[in-house]
Amino acid sequence: MKTKKTGALLLLVIVVVIPWFNVDTSNDYSIPKVSQEDTSFFEVYPCKISLTEFILSNPESIYQNHFYFRPDNRSSIKCFGRVSGVTVLQKGLETQFFISVGTSSLINLLLQGLIWTVLFSLIPKNKELQTSKDTSKYKNLIILLIIILIILIIIISIRLIKCLLYI
Repeated sequence: MKTKKTGALLLLVIVVVIPWFNVDTSNDYSIPKVSQEDTSFFEVYPCKISLTEFILSNPESIYQNHFYFRPDNRSSIKCFGRVSGVTVLQKGLETQFFISVGTSSLINLLLQGLIWTVLFSLIPKNKELQTSKDTSKYKNLIILLIIILIILIIIISIRLIKCLLYI
């Protein structure tokens, strides 16, 4: 039982951390520091730099309060976990940097489903409910309804992505 919990927690940590290490290994460029004078690198190479690579080349973005990370829900699936753009705004005397990180509704849904599945697997099962005949009678119907719901969510998210890309 203890190894099952340890394995589930390890899987949970991997699922939460791995998407942000979406690295492009075929790159032949160095990632510059973000400055207010020049953000052309991030305009030329959108979705080529992972969030981890960006933070490693710009460590001050973690602790300085004029860097703002925001999700970019309009980006494609291949851009998930990567920097899709950098915007510089001048507000009074302060320069603010908005770093857009690509996200995808479909991948977010799948990751959340996996996280919840792992968390629910950690809950111990009730022995009295396993022997009940009432729950097994509707088991196939419940599974069918869940499959239909997942298919509908995927179809709706694909239509939403198509609508957002062509606006």
